[in-house]
Amino acid sequence: MNITIRLETPDDYRAVEELTREAFWDESTSGGRIVDEHLLTHNLRKHPAFIPELDTVAELEGNLAGHIIYSKGKIIDDGGGEHEALTFGPLAVLPKYQLRGVGRALLLHTIAEARRLGYRAIFLYGHPDYYPRMGFRRAADLGISTQEGKTYDAFMGIELYPGALDGITGRFHLPAPYNELTEKDAIAFDSSFPLKEPAPIAGIDLLLDRLDPAARAAVESLDVKFLAGMSAVSERRISALPGIDGRALDVICSFMREHGRAWGEGSSQKPGQALFDKVVLDCLDSEALSAFYCKLLGWNVGYRFDDGNCNIIIIASPDCNANIGFQRDPDYTPPVWPAEPETPQQMMHLDIAVPKELHHAWVRYAVSLGAKVAHPQYTDMGTVMLDPEGHPFCIDLMF
Repeated sequence: MNITIRLETPDDYRAVEELTREAFWDESTSGGRIVDEHLLTHNLRKHPAFIPELDTVAELEGNLAGHIIYSKGKIIDDGGGEHEALTFGPLAVLPKYQLRGVGRALLLHTIAEARRLGYRAIFLYGHPDYYPRMGFRRAADLGISTQEGKTYDAFMGIELYPGALDGITGRFHLPAPYNELTEKDAIAFDSSFPLKEPAPIAGIDLLLDRLDPAARAAVESLDVKFLAGMSAVSERRISALPGIDGRALDVICSFMREHGRAWGEGSSQKPGQALFDKVVLDCLDSEALSAFYCKLLGWNVGYRFDDGNCNIIIIASPDCNANIGFQRDPDYTPPVWPAEPETPQQMMHLDIAVPKELHHAWVRYAVSLGAKVAHPQYTDMGTVMLDPEGHPFCIDLMF
């Protein structure tokens, strides 16, 4: 995959505004908000704070795929002194190119360029789990608050050279165009684009229904009304809430990704090596079926597990290099062979064993590849997942 990075030209302006509108349409309208990011981009280009040297687009497969725009803000210290610092945004990636590294490429390129041009620092409001991967940290840790004097995880900054903010504390003020957007102006500007239906409202209840009671109560305490609002809440903050455990975090991460929203500190980096553990067959009588295969193959029972919710018997080959599991399911219906329409299909799943300490990292990695955390979950011995085609598999704890 070759991503081409170049400066935006006036010939790109309208196409970039269309791209920006598409990039933010579903996230904004599903949260009941009017899309105004394309208007902000339009207005910033006409403002003295705009920095053309950092106004950058990305191309992929011969098409415009993303755009980032920078402008000059300022830190006003307690004595009234002003110190120039940058901000960026909107950072827009066309939906079909999202999660393919376009935003990261734009960001890393322009940070390096801003550093080369001698700028001091960059501040932004953004996803509190994504931007720290690029070197950003909470602005409060740098001694900087918002222009209203507030601090929170989604307001972040980065020094562009060592000591860039030494001796500087105060409030960061955005350029005027960020504070001058109105709903009336956004609607008027959007009317010059092709008519587009708002995305269905995505309320937080969709997520709450996936969580157990304790985790549900914890998320409800945040008073977030729409899924879009979860993007501004860091995993660090949610992790600290009573009732939130590793599984709840995995469910939130998976669910947000299912709805096109990145969330959490999950990485697309493979967290070590997993072990293919076994194939598991569903059945009505795990004792009888495991005994059948033991006699058929000359194998022995290696392990039995029953916690009231999950009953499974595992048989092992004589050299212990292969395993088959038999999981009792009282609602099991034998499959029809060959398959016929509207008849039960073949049913089995794969178990993948991972070290206990890397369990949640492996769940996040699977989610980054397109898997989902299944709902509901029945055991603490691992996590049931659905692959991109909907086949169940388990990420189990390695003992």
